[in-house]
Amino acid sequence: MRIASPSPQASDDSAGASPVRIWRPKGNLTNVQVSLLLLAVVVPFLMVTIRILALPGVMGSGAALDAIRTIGSTLTEVFSLSPVLPEMRVRFFFLLFIPTCALLAVLVRLTLGIRVLGFRSILLALAFHESGMVASLALIGVALCLIAVLRPHLKHMRLPYYCRVSVILCLVTGVMVIALLAGPWLQQESMWSVTFFPVIVLALLAEGIARTVEREGTRSASWRTFTTVALAFLMASISSILAVRELLLEFPELFVVQIAAILLVSEFFDLRLLQEWDSQRSGLAVPHLFSGRSALKVAIVRNRSKANVIARLGQDCPEKYGRRSVQRIINALRDGGHEVRIFEGDMSLMAGLREFIPPHSRTGQPGGIVFNLAYGIQGDARYTHVPAMLEMAGIAYTSANPLGHSLALDKVVAKVLMQSAGIPTPEFCVMVDPKDDIGGLRYPLIVKPRHESSSFGLAVVKNRRELEKAVEDIVGPYKQGALVEEFIEGREVNVGLIGNNPVKCLPLVEIDFRGRENTVLTHEDKFKTKDGEPQKICPAPLEEGLAQRIRDIGVACFLACNCRDYARVDIRISESGEPYVLEINSIATLGWTGSYVMSAAEAGYSFTEIICRIVDVARERYRSEGAAQLIGLPPTVAADLCVDESSIHQEAEVPPTMEPAAATPYLATGATQTDPAGHPRRSPRVTQSDPPLRIGFVVLSLPFPMTSSEGGGMAAPRIPVGSRFDARGPPLHEEQWARPPPERRLAREPPACREDGRPATDSSRRPRAATISTPSVGTTFL
Repeated sequence: MRIASPSPQASDDSAGASPVRIWRPKGNLTNVQVSLLLLAVVVPFLMVTIRILALPGVMGSGAALDAIRTIGSTLTEVFSLSPVLPEMRVRFFFLLFIPTCALLAVLVRLTLGIRVLGFRSILLALAFHESGMVASLALIGVALCLIAVLRPHLKHMRLPYYCRVSVILCLVTGVMVIALLAGPWLQQESMWSVTFFPVIVLALLAEGIARTVEREGTRSASWRTFTTVALAFLMASISSILAVRELLLEFPELFVVQIAAILLVSEFFDLRLLQEWDSQRSGLAVPHLFSGRSALKVAIVRNRSKANVIARLGQDCPEKYGRRSVQRIINALRDGGHEVRIFEGDMSLMAGLREFIPPHSRTGQPGGIVFNLAYGIQGDARYTHVPAMLEMAGIAYTSANPLGHSLALDKVVAKVLMQSAGIPTPEFCVMVDPKDDIGGLRYPLIVKPRHESSSFGLAVVKNRRELEKAVEDIVGPYKQGALVEEFIEGREVNVGLIGNNPVKCLPLVEIDFRGRENTVLTHEDKFKTKDGEPQKICPAPLEEGLAQRIRDIGVACFLACNCRDYARVDIRISESGEPYVLEINSIATLGWTGSYVMSAAEAGYSFTEIICRIVDVARERYRSEGAAQLIGLPPTVAADLCVDESSIHQEAEVPPTMEPAAATPYLATGATQTDPAGHPRRSPRVTQSDPPLRIGFVVLSLPFPMTSSEGGGMAAPRIPVGSRFDARGPPLHEEQWARPPPERRLAREPPACREDGRPATDSSRRPRAATISTPSVGTTFL
């Protein structure tokens, strides 16, 4: 059975054909609160009605009418501002007119969906009365031109943002001073009028324009300035109507009606009817995740500050993206046509995202996507914190989900998953005490924290004394166990991966350690804090058979650890030519000189293209999941059933230099080997013509710490590689895996195994496993 899902464009058309909703309750207000707001609207109108009926000649005589007339006269004496002095009437009117302006601004922003520069339109409307329309518009035009001309030069001088705004404000103020000096010479009253423009309004306007230019570009800033000035012009025009002035001065109780109306609009009329049109005019993205258009609203989430937390609990995250690296990503996304804003991955995140990428007003589809660069702030599994928040809020995002990040960040669990999938990885154990036993591991050993990345705490040890010192340096400062694994002497290769169905390999990158005594990539090397950084070679000079094996391993590791969209796998090649996975990075570093960006460039991607491609593959994944929701099936099932992949995934044409990789559920060594019975066979290659592969892996609930029968060290349980797990049932036996059900039409063979059930790998470097007394292990099939 195959089901073709509707294309994104078709879904857009259907969404557009749906009737426009003019009433959309959000559910934020209780019935009691709504009743009180309606009462706040009705009571002032009732008071106005009574006061009008109390006017002479409106009603006849009678006891009841006389009582109404008495109440109305009393209300008029209390509330009416008409008797005030004429010179004070203008001041009082503008005070009462501010709620009207605020209501207009809310209607324009929420109901119509047209963005303006905050509430600066209200201040501009007031300023128009002080300086006049012509003088005010001329000064605003000068301010916009100065910002557009001077901003590139000020940024080139590396001035901070507030310094740039201050310089622009001073220059615009200088224009006002020049107008003041030139007025007597030119004998132009309009020149004098410029000087009456409120300075505070000018300051806020200049700051708003500069900030919009900073975030969204000059075109968007120009459009936002236009809409702000247009709204201010509308407000000023309404305020010039004599009847409006008299109405507000005579019935100031309408002040309450407008406040209640603002709250009701926010609750029931947040429709944003013209939001698409407004975005197009400003040159920004149409905010639809499932739309046919390529541009999106993209929120970059990263961690720079650790302040916005309730309390301090757990290990602080030592990682963060550099400002320049984040800015390059911002620029790349903007160059790709996306509207971009940056957010801090802390407690303030949800409120900002709700405003920046609200769902489609009529269909409820996600309004944009998050480019996740957040490493977390504190605690365990920090990579999962922001994705978990986004999952809870229903916001689309790039890279792995919380499960994938937790698997990849916990190096022990990742290595267990690799072993269960037949992926070669160095023998290892976990030490929580410097005196723990290491079983049969042989020196040299490499020691690193269990839950950290970026080579924090990495050390290569050659004897027991150095080992104990390295473990002590990890357990104390990092507050976690130390992963101890055999050091594989040889070459190191990084495998960049992108995509989901299928997963594609970028050209391989080799870390060149020639001429270095220390043949590991340290934290100092990665962050360029010392001399002698090893060079990177791309494409890696490898024999094609070995390169293909490495690509197969990288894809298998990507799938085993539940990664998504993009990742990087670090692989070590032993002196005998056997590859071993060191670790997988679920958020591959996108630094300008990093191996991922280098391999993308070799594949024909510019930096802008690879960043936008990551957004595209995440978007394609959500399209597939969205189509699955439409037909009522789980996303993983829909991936098997969808025949029209182009309508869901819309894979961009891969540059000619891209290296395709097979999506295999196990290590395909590519060499003729023997099965446990001694029969020769060759590991198959999966071609691009193969149907999408569904892969199930085992997750182990390990009651750590596990204790060796010879000491206190923890070690990974030995899982027979001959057992394979399918997502739809119990583990398949050897003969079942070799002969899958006919409907799957996939002939898959298990990897080569030795007689003891362990994978056939480089025996010269892999010692016999230590005997482990392991408690019961719970197994969950995904």
